[in-house]
Amino acid sequence: MTTSPKPRKLSRILLVGSLALNVLLAGLIVGSLATGRSGPPRGFEPQLGPLGQVLSKEDRTQIAREIRRELRGLERSGKERGAAMATVLSLLEAETFDAEAFANTIRDQQMFQDQVRDVALTRFVAHVNDMSTDERRAVAETLRDRLSRNGEGRKNNGGN
Repeated sequence: MTTSPKPRKLSRILLVGSLALNVLLAGLIVGSLATGRSGPPRGFEPQLGPLGQVLSKEDRTQIAREIRRELRGLERSGKERGAAMATVLSLLEAETFDAEAFANTIRDQQMFQDQVRDVALTRFVAHVNDMSTDERRAVAETLRDRLSRNGEGRKNNGGN
């Protein structure tokens, strides 16, 4: 007879899986930023959500270039990203789980992700700050339309 995992253990497993997925996602985002492609990165700062998506391709491309330029000193090579993921995997597979080492490895990845997000946010805000009032209003209108289509505008607009 098998017993189901305790809720705490199940929560821990889900947390570990979520953190590992976040580390992988951050690696993909940073990798796309560091490749030097001329277009915007496919995963243009997910935390900006619809804000990043309503900008024109030219705006996203310009912001992406600025982000890449600013991140040059923070870049991690594919080898470093691979080593970090190998560490996560080895800690997960170890007979005796080293929670402190695991947490420190994840914290290191999160600190790097935070730096990337900070750079992206700073570049995005600076770009919007440089827009004219008409350009900002056009972005707001595009955002409003997109939110309305997704049903989010009604929630934030008092039901209108």
